[in-house]
Amino acid sequence: MESHHDSMRLIFKAPPGEEPFAVNVPLSKSVAARALLIAAAAGDDPADVWPAGREMSEDVNIIYLAACKIWRALRGPRDPKRYRESYSAPWGAIDIHDSGTAKRLLTAWFACMPGARITLRQSERLAARPLGQLPELLRKIGGGTVREGSDSAGRYIAIEGRAARGISMYMPVEAGISSQIITALLLPAFSMPLGLKLRLLPPVVSASYIEMTARLLTECRAPVEFDSETGRISASPSRPVLPSGRSLMEADWSSASYFYEYVALARRSLHIPSLTLDSVQGDSRCARLFARLGVATEERDGGITLTPVPVEARELTADMSSTPDLVPALAVTCAMLGIPFRFSGVAHLRVKECDRVEALIANLRLFGLEAESGTDSLVLQPPVCPVFPTAPIAVYGDHRMAMSFAPAAVRFPGIVISNPAVVGKSFPEYWACMRQAGITSSGSCPPSHKK
Repeated sequence: MESHHDSMRLIFKAPPGEEPFAVNVPLSKSVAARALLIAAAAGDDPADVWPAGREMSEDVNIIYLAACKIWRALRGPRDPKRYRESYSAPWGAIDIHDSGTAKRLLTAWFACMPGARITLRQSERLAARPLGQLPELLRKIGGGTVREGSDSAGRYIAIEGRAARGISMYMPVEAGISSQIITALLLPAFSMPLGLKLRLLPPVVSASYIEMTARLLTECRAPVEFDSETGRISASPSRPVLPSGRSLMEADWSSASYFYEYVALARRSLHIPSLTLDSVQGDSRCARLFARLGVATEERDGGITLTPVPVEARELTADMSSTPDLVPALAVTCAMLGIPFRFSGVAHLRVKECDRVEALIANLRLFGLEAESGTDSLVLQPPVCPVFPTAPIAVYGDHRMAMSFAPAAVRFPGIVISNPAVVGKSFPEYWACMRQAGITSSGSCPPSHKK
């Protein structure tokens, strides 16, 4: 648990006026991770792909640095038939800290690069989130070797790359733990002579993230076909080409969920620029779910405007297996509004930066609420009557715990959040945005993470 010396007491004073005020959410780290690696594969400098003036979170910065290493190795002829000419195998070490996205995506990518010798340094917490079947799947498609170990410097993943051949017959893949394993295999598939064919075995978690990968690759002329009903995925060996005149980057819907939470609790309108309902992100489902919790969404002025409306839900029941990152914001919103909830499809939340299911239960208990978990469920039964928490809210080193409980200060000014700086992992400007919304600290806010 975090030290209370690093805690921050939150107070709330509604911003002046009644007109919607604007808050900027970061670019989607899920989209950014894919877009940066696709750009490197296309032969484009990742530095030219990242929009000027936009803050880069810790997780995205890790992928960015790796993408630059990949780009330097692959730049040269863009003809797929001459793909490995003028090739300089990447080597060295990359510290991925506790980024699960980097762990899976970079492990597969470097394992499919001939001659690569890369060591990924990881935190103890990340080392506890296993690669699972990924090394064996890489072996089956002719990729390189992957070995996890430890030395005096800590935990690591040692990768020796090989030119993966791919597979022309549908290979069964367990898809009930992480969609990132599927994405990790799809991103380097353009370099595999046989292409890649996978058959996902149910249950398929976070299918929306697989669809995101497929859409982005297809937009870049590296077609991927994904049939969600049969679980079949087919990727062709075609080197990506970035679309002309359009950025692949999008504002982040999961980050927006905390401002939906704010509007639901504060009953104040706000505007989020550069966010669209026509998104490759499955988390855009946020708009539909929060509509039942009293937040209307309207596309306006190059973004979306959130407006408080009457609350429809007496209880919120939803399958969250495809959009797990929305669970923390939804759970806290329901709890603060006095609305029971029943979320299924949450088992894989136990292997994130923390066990998010147990973290939510423990923190809701501080508000006098008793939530329960099953094998794949999180439930808050009526009556739901939250009270002021007298102990600090622990975030367990998880950015989503900090961001989801902070808006509760609207209902309970004076609550204390431990380790507020953890938000730098995905949303460096989070506390600055909260100040715009009237949620400030009695002390100083933590500094933003800089690129």
